[in-house]
Amino acid sequence: MVIVNRVNSKRMMIKRKMEGCIMRKRKMVTCLTVLALVAVLAGIFYYISYVNNSSSEKRGTLVRAFTQKVDECCI
Repeated sequence: MVIVNRVNSKRMMIKRKMEGCIMRKRKMVTCLTVLALVAVLAGIFYYISYVNNSSSEKRGTLVRAFTQKVDECCI
């Protein structure tokens, strides 16, 4: 009986250890996903500010590009 309990407790310890490892991996993947989304948003805002500040001719290029695609789609 004592031997069976030890085996079961070892199995439970291994199971808990694996669950903890899986949770850490999930947290890491979630963190990296959020970091990637923040980087993409920062890149978009940087591009918009760069285009708006570089010259007055290019101002609003991003908005014009999107409206042009919408107009082409609806025709």
